[in-house]
Amino acid sequence: MRNLSKFVALSLVLSVSILMSALPAKADVVDNELVPFSATVPIDCDQDGTPEDVVELSGQLHVLLIQNTNNKVTTTKAQFVPRNVTGTSLISGANYRGVGLTTQISTVVGGGPTVFTFVNNFYIIGQGSAYKYLAHDAFHVTVDADGNVAVAHDNSFVSCPGS
Repeated sequence: MRNLSKFVALSLVLSVSILMSALPAKADVVDNELVPFSATVPIDCDQDGTPEDVVELSGQLHVLLIQNTNNKVTTTKAQFVPRNVTGTSLISGANYRGVGLTTQISTVVGGGPTVFTFVNNFYIIGQGSAYKYLAHDAFHVTVDADGNVAVAHDNSFVSCPGS
C-alpha cells in the first residue's frame, strides 16, 4: 500500500509539473476595478410569487477579469465580488448585507471546442431575525468544434435557511 501511495504521489507531482511547464508564467489582468452596485431584490423564501421581504441594496462590486492565451487556447476568467454591499428592507426596515462570488470562465480552443461555466453564489444576509436569502446559479455549456452543443447543464436554487 505504501508503494502505491508513493507511486500515486509521484504521478501527481510529475503530471502537475508537466502541466505547469506548458502554462505561461502569468495571466494578463484585463480589468481590475470597483464599480457601483445597486439592486432591489425580492426575497421569496416560500417561492409562492409573493415576496416576504424586499431589500434595496447598494455598495460596490470588485470586478476582476483575467485572460490567458497559451498556444491555441484562450481562457478568460471574470470574478465579481460584492464589497460593502448593504441594504434595508422596504417592508420591515431590517438591515441586510450582500456577500458572495460570481465567476465566469470561458475556454476557447482554436478550431476546437468552447467551454463556458458560470457560477453565482449571492447571499443577502439579514441581521438579527431577518431573512437569510441564498441564491445559487450554476450553468455549464460545451460547444464542439462543429458548433454543436455537447453538454448543457443548469442548476439553480434559492434557499432561506432558518426562515
